[in-house]
Amino acid sequence: MSADADGDGEAEQLEIWRIQDPRFPLVARWSRGPAAEPREAVWAVASHLLVRVEPGAEGGASRVKQTFEDTLDRHDLEVRALPMEGTFLVGVFPGHPAFPSFGDQGELFAALQELRGKNAGNAVLEPDYLLFPDKEPIDPKYKAGFQSELTAIKAQKAWDAETGSAQVRIAVLDSGIDANHPTFANAHILKNPGSDVVRGDDDPDDEGFHGSFCAALAGSPADNKGMVGVNWEVTLMPIKFIDGQDCGTEAEAALAVDNAIEHEADVISASWGGLAGGSTLRDAISRANTAGILFVASAGNSHRDLDTKKYFPASYPLPNILVVGAADNSGSPLARSGFGRSAVHLSAPGAQVFSAVANRAVFYAEGDGTSPAVAFVSGAAALVKAKTPALTLRQLRCRLVMSAAPPMGNTLAAASCSAGLLNLENAVKGKNLRNVCGCP
Repeated sequence: MSADADGDGEAEQLEIWRIQDPRFPLVARWSRGPAAEPREAVWAVASHLLVRVEPGAEGGASRVKQTFEDTLDRHDLEVRALPMEGTFLVGVFPGHPAFPSFGDQGELFAALQELRGKNAGNAVLEPDYLLFPDKEPIDPKYKAGFQSELTAIKAQKAWDAETGSAQVRIAVLDSGIDANHPTFANAHILKNPGSDVVRGDDDPDDEGFHGSFCAALAGSPADNKGMVGVNWEVTLMPIKFIDGQDCGTEAEAALAVDNAIEHEADVISASWGGLAGGSTLRDAISRANTAGILFVASAGNSHRDLDTKKYFPASYPLPNILVVGAADNSGSPLARSGFGRSAVHLSAPGAQVFSAVANRAVFYAEGDGTSPAVAFVSGAAALVKAKTPALTLRQLRCRLVMSAAPPMGNTLAAASCSAGLLNLENAVKGKNLRNVCGCP
């Protein structure tokens, strides 16, 4: 099937896939180039679209629904309002009698250009893009001794000055947190109303492992005999939009951002992404900027040059986004990590990182990727905020990139605008700061 799915004026060759996810078992896939690898493809829900109308637009949801039904010549569509003003999902959802045939035919995507041309209520029509965690499969084995990645970022010297504060809140937008894991036994975990976007309830329990893995790196008490996080004391705010199949949508991610804003997060940790991004998530992150929240984003695991190839949400041009790539144990860029002399800001450890594993026979394991790198930087932002709470959003963001230290041999020169590795001591103490990345 050929259709202009992303609204750029050029038709994409679409495929309809079935996946093992009960929330959206039918998805659309299209490539960003010939013979693209799975990581080099865009994925979106096939059976509904994300629709936004101007606040107060005449007719609102009913007008949008009528436009869809008239254009598609069918009367079995549903409109689901999201708790963001003027934002809806329109389509046929799992459990609806018409769902299998409608999704298989991909009629929504085939009609996207025509639907956009109708412009009902000045509506913006976008695919509901899928987003995925940026961590490679774990290596399930125990690791004895002190965590070497914390030594690499000079954590011990930073802890001489600050170990964290429960007054600082890190919103971990991910698959949730396993609150029963021993590493979180004495942790401050704040479960907000509506913090499980997947189920629509207040219990963001981790069905997979990714959220717990990342949260423990950002903040884990030092007395649990298993591991220690960047912060020994911090309030972790799990907001779950990634399900047990390691998948979430742009609409759900935007709802998660709004939840973090509503409950006064200081830092948002976002160890996930995709090759396409719409205005719904962009505008939610912009609202976080207005609220003074730092958004720490992943550069991705597909070895993309983000200066020339976009990756979202990292590639949204917003001043509160801090983009993080991953480094290996030698201080060189991790082979899979995204990079960019302008688009990426700094690197952090992302190879053989030891952390908590949720709902598994083992409590701790190793993992690779930009996800742990994002978690380290999110934790660093919270630690700096605890030490110097008067810093503005821009000052906090600049402190992190200005304090990043180039490794011996300048091995990260092409990885980011700072060419540096996260240095927790410099960031917390405000020392050895360099003028990089447009800072100060």
